[in-house]
Amino acid sequence: MKKRRILSIAVILGILMGVAVFAAQYTSDVVKSKVSAGNLKVDLVIFETVEGKEVPVTGEVTIIPGSDVDRIARVKNTGNEEAWVRVKASLVKGDSTESYADTKDIELIGIDADSWELQDGYWYYKKPLAAGATTEPLFTSVSINPNIGNDFDGTNLKIDAEGTQVKNNGSTVFEAEGWTSN
Repeated sequence: MKKRRILSIAVILGILMGVAVFAAQYTSDVVKSKVSAGNLKVDLVIFETVEGKEVPVTGEVTIIPGSDVDRIARVKNTGNEEAWVRVKASLVKGDSTESYADTKDIELIGIDADSWELQDGYWYYKKPLAAGATTEPLFTSVSINPNIGNDFDGTNLKIDAEGTQVKNNGSTVFEAEGWTSN
């Protein structure tokens, strides 16, 4: 009887130990993670040269087909995260968002080919743009095709800058996804 009692206690202790070991292996602590989203914002900034200095453009200018207009286009990262940047130039009728003329009708002059590359109708800035930084100029002047015709009258040059996060979003600007315009 004494042996049976010792055996019963040993079996119960063995079971309790097994349950304790099993529970210890599969018990997890609650882990709290803080998720935060950065602020991604890019702004197109257009300058003209006045007395050898770049100054922000104020007001509108009329572009006569075949003539060059002094305009320096840069993109500034006004957010707090590193960004990939791309820019698209198009001609639109009035305030429309529909492209009026093919990009072949717009000549961007003085393009910095070391910093920018044209693909799929967009000019891509090849380097990540740090928060607060500004790109090299995309172009330094603009010309409209002199053969565009009279239908050109009343159109506007529209330049859109778009950005997307660098972190976890491709190793080059061409691999990046999730483009947003501001």
